[in-house]
Amino acid sequence: MSCTQIERLENLLIQSVAEPMTLEDFLSSFAQQFEASHGLITLRRRDDHSVEELLQEGFDEKLFEQYQEYYFSHCIWSDRLAAKPPQKFHCTDELTTRSELERSVFYNEFARPAGIRHGIAATLSVPGTGRYLQIGLLRGPGQHEFNADERHRMTRLIVPLQHFLQLRHAFSRRLQSGSSLEQLIDQYDTAALLLDRNRNLIHLNAHAEALLDSEKRRQVRTTG
Repeated sequence: MSCTQIERLENLLIQSVAEPMTLEDFLSSFAQQFEASHGLITLRRRDDHSVEELLQEGFDEKLFEQYQEYYFSHCIWSDRLAAKPPQKFHCTDELTTRSELERSVFYNEFARPAGIRHGIAATLSVPGTGRYLQIGLLRGPGQHEFNADERHRMTRLIVPLQHFLQLRHAFSRRLQSGSSLEQLIDQYDTAALLLDRNRNLIHLNAHAEALLDSEKRRQVRTTG
């Protein structure tokens, strides 16, 4: 995954704080970049594990309704993922053995009919937000398993996803007090840009301005 691809995914995450529909664009782009047939994002409350959002990419609508109504709570991968260390992507072959998966109700009644055999997923948690996020990509039996190189490249999204959770939590609180996304970004402790869907710059905070000024000075010294 190139720096440009990472930046695009990061920008989509930032946009989705104020425009929730953009999170679907992020999931779609994430799946495409890793040649995944399906993708899932689940946002849960930490206190009771209830689901606040469940987004999908690539699923048949009727089958996904069945997933939400029944198979979501019987997903052997999701249950095992919750017991694994957070902030790290885990391949589904680490979560279950092949024979165990193929004996499960989840696989035989949902995953196999949906054309799913391989997956990779992570749980992300940020203290103080009261939420955690599970994100995963899936492939069919005709595709190869997710490998170590792909997992390494996905790891570059861990920090942006944590920032997304922090921003979303802060934005929801500030929205109640009338603050805008621009005001929220101004108070962020790292460089942050706000772009529209066409990648046009809308706003940048002081940290980003300082970073750009530093880069301009470096270019002047280099060319001089």
